[in-house]
Amino acid sequence: MAGSGKTTTVCQSVRQATKKGLFKSNGCYWMKIGKFEKLTYDEAIELLALLAVNDNDQTLRQNPVVKNVIDSCQGLPLAITLIGGLDLKTDEEWNQAKDIIAKKSADIELAHYGFNLYGTLQLSVDTLNDEIRPLFEQLAVFKRVGIPIQSVASLWNYDEIEARNLVKKMHNKSLLTYDKEKCVLHDLMVDYLQQRLYSHNSNQDYRKSLNKTLIDSYRNQCDGKWNTFPDDGYFYPNLIYHALMAENDEYLQSIMTDFDWMTRKIQIDRTIYYLDCDLTNYIDYLKKRNKNWEDFDQLKQLLKQQQSCLDGVDGDVIQMILWVDMSDSWMKQRALQLAKENVRNGKSYWRMSSATTQYTYDACKVFGKNRRDQSISVSNPEFGPLRIIGTQNNNEEDCQIIGTQNNRRRDCQIVIQDYQTSQTVLQISKPSMYIREVEISADGRTAAFKQFNRKDEWIVYDLDKNEEISFAQNDQGEDVKTDFDSVQFCPAQSQTQVIMTLSRNLCEVRIWKIEGNFIRPTNKQISRQYKIEYCRWVLMQDSVCVLLWWRKYQSQRGKFEDYERDDSEKWINECQIEMWNAQQWTCRSFKVPAFIHAKDDGRYFATNDFQHGLLLTRISIYRDAAYMILSYNRFRSKSGTIGLLKMEQDIEFENQFQPILHDIGYVVDILVSGDQSMIAIDCFKKEVILKMSGGQVQSRVELDQSGRSMFIPGSHRLLIYHARNVYEYNLQDISQTKSVDVGRPQRNPQTTVNIFDLIEFVGIEDYGKYRELINGILEEESAAKDLIHFRYRKKDNTLILFPIFSSFNSWIITINLTTGMKSVDRLTWSHLVGVVYVDDDYLYVWERKEDDSLKCYKFGDGEYQLLQNIDYQGEEGLICKIMMNYNPHKIEHSPLRMKKEKLVDVWGDKHAEMIANVLAMGLLLLLENGDHIAILNQDGNLYMKRYKDNIKYFDPFTYTQFFNHENLWSDKQLILYEKYSSLNIYNPQTLQLQITLPFPHFYIEDMQWNLQHSQLIIRSDQDYCLVNSMKKE
Repeated sequence: MAGSGKTTTVCQSVRQATKKGLFKSNGCYWMKIGKFEKLTYDEAIELLALLAVNDNDQTLRQNPVVKNVIDSCQGLPLAITLIGGLDLKTDEEWNQAKDIIAKKSADIELAHYGFNLYGTLQLSVDTLNDEIRPLFEQLAVFKRVGIPIQSVASLWNYDEIEARNLVKKMHNKSLLTYDKEKCVLHDLMVDYLQQRLYSHNSNQDYRKSLNKTLIDSYRNQCDGKWNTFPDDGYFYPNLIYHALMAENDEYLQSIMTDFDWMTRKIQIDRTIYYLDCDLTNYIDYLKKRNKNWEDFDQLKQLLKQQQSCLDGVDGDVIQMILWVDMSDSWMKQRALQLAKENVRNGKSYWRMSSATTQYTYDACKVFGKNRRDQSISVSNPEFGPLRIIGTQNNNEEDCQIIGTQNNRRRDCQIVIQDYQTSQTVLQISKPSMYIREVEISADGRTAAFKQFNRKDEWIVYDLDKNEEISFAQNDQGEDVKTDFDSVQFCPAQSQTQVIMTLSRNLCEVRIWKIEGNFIRPTNKQISRQYKIEYCRWVLMQDSVCVLLWWRKYQSQRGKFEDYERDDSEKWINECQIEMWNAQQWTCRSFKVPAFIHAKDDGRYFATNDFQHGLLLTRISIYRDAAYMILSYNRFRSKSGTIGLLKMEQDIEFENQFQPILHDIGYVVDILVSGDQSMIAIDCFKKEVILKMSGGQVQSRVELDQSGRSMFIPGSHRLLIYHARNVYEYNLQDISQTKSVDVGRPQRNPQTTVNIFDLIEFVGIEDYGKYRELINGILEEESAAKDLIHFRYRKKDNTLILFPIFSSFNSWIITINLTTGMKSVDRLTWSHLVGVVYVDDDYLYVWERKEDDSLKCYKFGDGEYQLLQNIDYQGEEGLICKIMMNYNPHKIEHSPLRMKKEKLVDVWGDKHAEMIANVLAMGLLLLLENGDHIAILNQDGNLYMKRYKDNIKYFDPFTYTQFFNHENLWSDKQLILYEKYSSLNIYNPQTLQLQITLPFPHFYIEDMQWNLQHSQLIIRSDQDYCLVNSMKKE
């Protein structure tokens, strides 16, 4: 906020100006409105002289009345500035001003000053004529921020030129400041205007009326289409505030059901946070009036749940609802209504229907940018704003992909965001490194990240200062090696500058403390001859501890390097668990078996049968160290158990181990909520949640979601980071009586699709009479009907079926739907195979064996032919150019691994440039079809698409695929999909991305297109959905 008067030469220096609450802008000093020191008499004279038209400071110094006025103002810069703006000439005018200022019996007192500030402000405002004064008073309706001229003009119903001229007049009278198309009223002036206008009972409705005037003006400006009002920096952040102040139900209903306005607001704010705040305030408003608030609470929850989808569709609320809402809700109906209107104006929308997936997490937001962004960490919201840290554009070995022709570059960033607002707090660029792990301190002010360059090294970073913090040299003056296995910040509020490290050889734990610009060691450390399997801070009610464990083993020299993990003779069936009090540095230790086996009565006992026993893999602490949570598993097996064990000195494992979960798969981590009521078990591909009461399980919940998991400290809110998205589950409302699935898909086997469903969907005529024939053939081949691909060759009415190639033996079935001619051709390979490319006439298959090979098959009418078999060495790779306008295809090939100069010699400049820009090993297919060129890898993933001179390269880690060859070469629309995340629609000529439609829980196996209905059917192994583009009606 700026102040109330200009002073170009009030102070001799910037230092003095700053001290007196002034700042420099455009060569002028402007007054701040914070609490600052009073002006001295000399400074007040300089300020008055600056504002006076004819008087200089000497003239003012010689006038004793002026001194009396300055003394009456008590050095308050605002009051002196307002007096200067009155342009007082005679002693009589100065005396009148002094009398008003000195008057002690003012009806209203402002800011507890010892003079009549209210009268001083009134004196200044009353200098305005009767036409302008009401306009100035109306400015009190705005929030105490910079007010854009456009909003001022809307309020006054003036054009912007007229409004600007009036504001300049008010500025010249020091009533406000005007700069860069915004005006600002001093806080005290706003206080004065609001007391003057709103203090009397007869004026209680004036505030409501004034806000209604502003909203009416806004509506008239945009003709009721709220999203068309220009972004002036005030309208979108504050529209709902003023509508609520006006208590205008009609406008509130209109705005809060205008998804176009919401879209525009999200795009401007770059977050849904502020829209969420508006919805919260509106819901509270409706609740107080006993009106329907549930509908808008439903919208609020959907926006939070689908924030990642909003990111993909550029904040388009209509598109998001059409994509994710499978119900017949009011939101869906409103979105359809608005979409139809917008389609008539040239917009396009995609709609999903018949999906079986249900979204039941509470919130989801995009954080990472590629699949290598896998590590996040969060601070403690009790110690400051909740912050989240992670990577964006992470990549192994080197965080850059640089192309010569298209100048592609991807740089890795460590990003710290405010979790609520999604606003970036800081970005740390590490362009040539792969970041393995990130950590953030409990207060969110310090970060650490593990970088991989030539070796693993940890960097600790001061987020406030935006600089690295170095480890102090040791006593010998040597640099400390920072190649730790892990770095963790202490979770206690009083110890957020304390760090724990585990050495690279996993044998030493050390505690450090950040002091100024250095990290210094403390005298607290733990050294063991055995490998420490696990080490973590544990925050308890009255203390913080270090929890660690290690298993014992035998070796020739007692060193870990001599230990053979697979040699059971070297094992001792004992693990040591230690609990260190971080303050007192005292230790409690416990012995538990390393291997256990189950008895028939459900109890478990220690066993030396290491080959068949269950191995201790994870531990945690429950109920403030009253219990240990122990996980015993067999790797890659569902055989396993998790149980509680009291932390007592003498443990009788067989009698005291209390199983709480059986038949659990491989356990990645065990987490406990802040209030100890929830245990989250992070398994290999799912999350199991146990609601606890004492030592008993009340209910069990399975989340069909995997990834990096953590509780937000002190809460029931569980975060799971998977495939660039952060999913948030609020586990507080878990049922206490039965198991509940709050994760994705309540799958219904009746809604899955097989090959016959897909053929019917595509609308192939004459298919029905051959269905029994096809079914019989598939049964003979023992083929699963949901693991088959097919193609329909329209030119000769032939259906071609083939399985997902993954076995040694496979087949191709062709049936002519006109003649009934059929052929079953069995293909035998020596090793695993995969389809690289298939169209109506050709099938390209990659086979892995001692010498890898690419095979090209040509389909006929009831027959097939192996056209070419190209063997190549895996270390050399293979690049094949296929000219598709030839019949049969013309194929040229060479080794892939060549220097750029050699590639140019073999393929020419144009093709060599494209090949060199693709990061690939093994096999590449370069397909050329007229103006179109595409490059595929051996798995059929699209690495590059070219149309004439326009080129698009695709991230090799996103597994980009196309669903049929017609679409790959289409001039109308290019539809691509990333198997793990999204459907992406491109302009086929410019190759510009038009829209991203997310599939966060949908592994896309196959897509088919129904041309007649312009509809896609997309299926995974168990789910399916229908997708179509909305057309003009």
